[in-house]
Amino acid sequence: MIHGGDTKTYGEKYGQAMVDFSSNINPCGPPALFKEVLAGAYQAMTTYPDPYYRDLRASLAGYLSCRAQEVLVGNGAMDIIDGAIRVFDRVIIAYPAFVEYELRAQINEKDLVHIPMREDLRPDIPALIGAMEEGSLLILGNPNNPTGFRLKEEDLLALYEAALRKGTTLLLDEAFYEFCPEDYDSVALFKKTHYQQVIIIRAATKFFAIPGLRLGYGVTHEAIKAQIEAYLHPWRVNSMADALGQTLPDLEDYARRSRAYVAGERTFLLEELKKLKGLRAYPSLANYILIGLERDSGSFLQDFLGARGLLIRRCENFRGLNDDYIRIAVKGREANLKLIQALKEYEKRSCSGV
Repeated sequence: MIHGGDTKTYGEKYGQAMVDFSSNINPCGPPALFKEVLAGAYQAMTTYPDPYYRDLRASLAGYLSCRAQEVLVGNGAMDIIDGAIRVFDRVIIAYPAFVEYELRAQINEKDLVHIPMREDLRPDIPALIGAMEEGSLLILGNPNNPTGFRLKEEDLLALYEAALRKGTTLLLDEAFYEFCPEDYDSVALFKKTHYQQVIIIRAATKFFAIPGLRLGYGVTHEAIKAQIEAYLHPWRVNSMADALGQTLPDLEDYARRSRAYVAGERTFLLEELKKLKGLRAYPSLANYILIGLERDSGSFLQDFLGARGLLIRRCENFRGLNDDYIRIAVKGREANLKLIQALKEYEKRSCSGV
């Protein structure tokens, strides 16, 4: 599969409803407030959204603590990322990375530069700086998908300082930002420069659990914002997503509880995975975990778990990885226990040589 979440295809293949560990959505579900807001926004479907999304951008500016004129909105994070890619002729990607970065660069016929991660799957900061050129766009997941690693603050600042010197623009895809520990906030970090040569993109999709409504947003310098918006469609955010986005500043308690719950379940999964032979789980700060397989292929494990109603994400279409890697989402305790039990069955079978 190119992306996770295809429960229909695999439900038909395995003949049962699937517990979806292949897509990374907040297991806490959407905020309760969203039901009320959606009911109230029903009438808004009869008119076009504000083409400038003034109320939405003002709310997001409050949520992000930046200026409204620095806020971009889009039909999901990828809508904005695609617009940003179209602005630049040369795109630098550190891999493994979210496959759409490369696909969108190819579709838009951009010059592509691939920089491999280090052996430990951490970014190679000197190599990335060495690849920078005037007019380039460097895309980094922060945290990275599929590894779950987040840039250290000092590495991020080193990259940004080099980008300023070399005329490169840094794009940080922070779609999973809210799942991470509250160590640093890149929006606050670059505020004093008014986001010169940096684009920070986030989304309601993952953390607020509304992938079906598509709401992405970003922060950047006004000049870059104008360039990106020239490539974005009008009315790209529907009225329902617009209304939900305006509530984000009111969801601090939901965010705090979600972050704590996911952190607890992530720790639980990582500790349980350490006990299993034949699997190598990478430490993650997001709501997913990359696993290296030491015996069987991802294809084999997908079928083994699929027969038990569990859908995982194989990683062979991530550049730099292969079918020796899988990715699992961090879900609720009941689902996580079901996965661990199935993996224990897999370990027993694998170790016995069956």
